[in-house]
Amino acid sequence: MLFHRLLLKVLRPALNRVAVFEASRKENRFAIGGKKTALLILAYNRPQFLLRTFNQVVKVLSNPANLFYVDIVISQDGADSTVTTLVGIISSRVRSEIPFCPFLHLKHKPVKLEVDAQYGSIAYHLSWALSTLFGTHNYEQVIVLDDDVLIAPDFFDYFSATSYLFNSDPSIYCISAYNENGQSKFVLDPTLIWRTDYFPSLGWMIEKKQWIAWKDLWPTDFWRDWVRSPAARQDRQCVYPEVSRVVTFGSTGVNSQPFYWEFESKIKLNDRFVEFGKRDLAYLMLENYEPMFQSLLNEATAIQSLEELVTLPIESTAKLFYTKHPGPRSFYSLATKLGIMSDASLGIPRTAYKGVVTVYYSGIRIFLVPEGGMSATYKCDLFL
Repeated sequence: MLFHRLLLKVLRPALNRVAVFEASRKENRFAIGGKKTALLILAYNRPQFLLRTFNQVVKVLSNPANLFYVDIVISQDGADSTVTTLVGIISSRVRSEIPFCPFLHLKHKPVKLEVDAQYGSIAYHLSWALSTLFGTHNYEQVIVLDDDVLIAPDFFDYFSATSYLFNSDPSIYCISAYNENGQSKFVLDPTLIWRTDYFPSLGWMIEKKQWIAWKDLWPTDFWRDWVRSPAARQDRQCVYPEVSRVVTFGSTGVNSQPFYWEFESKIKLNDRFVEFGKRDLAYLMLENYEPMFQSLLNEATAIQSLEELVTLPIESTAKLFYTKHPGPRSFYSLATKLGIMSDASLGIPRTAYKGVVTVYYSGIRIFLVPEGGMSATYKCDLFL
């Protein structure tokens, strides 16, 4: 395939560098990235959702293909009696079904808020849970899940293989398992991982050092928007897989809106197990990724409209420049026509790397590029 041959060519300089990290063993299983890791599941008042999420976690961890263990932590906000009862059942099931995984139940007393009570409560709960895990329990890294998320079979392999990036590349502050534009028709290769300036908040991992830097600045309400802000990002990026390792099934809840659910409900959950630990991920290091990504853009065929895609060979690459003002060539217009997410947070389109958004579309790898080329500068009014 043309795109994969091109990718191999631009990656070749990095293929001599293989990420190796020591992993502690526990009953013939490994810690995530060799580090003390918690899988944090945030719960409030949706016991049916929590049970479905937990069942999937058990299914993945107990799969013979899974080589990892993780400390399972359910942080309960409030005192919903059904949730409390369910957590007790879950604790027993962990001991019997996945005994190699420690279990911890955290109980958070909700904070009374005058404004933005729902979003504020979520922000306070997450902050308290992370501070408790990194502080009191001394975890090195935490994977954060909501209670309405399903994980892929290679979920833990993915996080374990990418964990080393925290120590090796200071320009990476988050490992995400979610592709915001990951609907089936827009993805192809489950082995690919990309960098993005946009924080994908569904299924993500944070290290202790990053939380220490954030905890005193943590907002009292819309925490996702704050994490995407320049003050929090500091010109750093997250990494995310082309094919998502998490999907949400929560069509109801604080963060659920019909517009977004239309996209989220069609995200593809990876079903092909990828042994990321056996792959060289050095291309994700900034020193390798920047020239690789620029090379992919240079090699892509420039087109003037989406209609021109039909003239290109299958598995080729194309680039289409979008304008920085409203109109038919704006990012919003092109994204809407493609069918991908057309909104932006603080000027950053979902999955964008220096303004560039890439998806697989009708057999072609397409890059939507800002006029003038890649740019790390974002303005809130750019993507209209």
